[in-house]
Amino acid sequence: MRLNSIHGKLSQLRHAHPSLWLPFLSGWLKRRRNGFVPCVIEGSRQLLQIPLRDFYESYVFFVEDPNGRAELRFFLCKLKLTEMLYDIGGFRGAYSAAVKAKAGTNTVVPIFEPLAKNTEAIRRICGLNHFDRDSGYKILLYDDFKSPNAKISCHV
Repeated sequence: MRLNSIHGKLSQLRHAHPSLWLPFLSGWLKRRRNGFVPCVIEGSRQLLQIPLRDFYESYVFFVEDPNGRAELRFFLCKLKLTEMLYDIGGFRGAYSAAVKAKAGTNTVVPIFEPLAKNTEAIRRICGLNHFDRDSGYKILLYDDFKSPNAKISCHV
């Protein structure tokens, strides 16, 4: 394991609620076998579970890099938990997942993502974190908007 990788894990652990320390460490030790990585979102009492590939392609910045953590912390501090987030160009859903991890089921997060590869990744992340069971987490695909009769509905 690289030194900056260890530093990133220690940074996550430092920002985790004490009740998450053991599940976080256990999850990191089992990440290759399980196929997903536990991620700490500051202020959340739950870990996000992110597939390995999606973690290294996107989430590592938001949970291990000091600039990424600062960016996400700034965003989460400005967002009131009663507000609705529209994630336009959701990529891998890092902002949406962070909001859901911190706010729970009370927050509605429609994601507009035009690329099929990214929507597949978002669906994987939703499934791992049981966001797909929550009616407040909607993913609207580019194909949903192609039809001239397309309508966007969001639950508030």
